[in-house]
Amino acid sequence: MERGIEIFYKKTAANSCCFCICFCTSLSLAFFAILTPVRHNQTKKRQNISRATLFFGILFVFGVLFFIYDNARAATVTWTGAGGNALWSNGANWSSGTKTGSGDIVYFDNTCTNCDVTIDQNITLTGLSMSATYTGTITQGGYTIDINGT
Repeated sequence: MERGIEIFYKKTAANSCCFCICFCTSLSLAFFAILTPVRHNQTKKRQNISRATLFFGILFVFGVLFFIYDNARAATVTWTGAGGNALWSNGANWSSGTKTGSGDIVYFDNTCTNCDVTIDQNITLTGLSMSATYTGTITQGGYTIDINGT
């Protein structure tokens, strides 16, 4: 069985910086909410809110926001070749309908109309995957492919 080519950016501790910032911010806000004294002149309804509920609520909101951000960054787009030319920069050649971005993982398989690709710009990607069934030719020219995961 033949295997395709897969090149992916491996996340490191440096890429967890966003997570650390979100986590530290949520902890700070949560501890601030717990340690802030309740004033006697506040309404009864306000006093009934548990500080622990507020703490975990803030942690939950920041966790959900980070999860959405982290998963929305990388999109997998497949080369279709349906754009009328073989240019990488033509968004109509990609399954997303737009040209690739730095957070994308590109995929080449045998489902393309025109499987040959001409790279006509410098490219930054999160990953590149090529199935063993891909029969096209990728012409790089003098442009660079940077797989860095941003």
